[in-house]
Amino acid sequence: MFPFDEKLKEFWLYDFFEYSEEMQDEQQDEVPSFSRIYQNRTVVSSSHNTVESMGLSDTHSEVLALRKAQNALKSRYLMDCVLFTTLEPCLMCTGAIIQARIGAVFYFAENRMGEGISSLAFANIYTKNFFPYLELISDVEVTQRWKEFFHRKRS
Repeated sequence: MFPFDEKLKEFWLYDFFEYSEEMQDEQQDEVPSFSRIYQNRTVVSSSHNTVESMGLSDTHSEVLALRKAQNALKSRYLMDCVLFTTLEPCLMCTGAIIQARIGAVFYFAENRMGEGISSLAFANIYTKNFFPYLELISDVEVTQRWKEFFHRKRS
């Protein structure tokens, strides 16, 4: 399990919520997925989805944040870092997270059944050399934002 204390987690939570509030207003046409990577109390990278604006299917916030963090730290491995993201990482992002060996992943809204990082079978997880600590932080406000976003998109 990734070592961290509750005070550090509170710091990450507060900072991430401030960041996601700022980004929510700026990213009206994108899926509201925001990611931030921390190393202790330092923000290493931040990103948001750019799938619509870039027209590229792999520009999810998690993948972009991982790339930025790997460049900033000059390492493909991010074992002493944590990823905060609004939505549970999809299977594509999960592959990138596992390959980067990030220490922990915190997310606020679950993906649909079988489409996210938590859907991996334990048998598959333990065949990997490394799998991050996962935590769903259930948040009514984040869930409501998602519902409003998709309601607007479908209207």
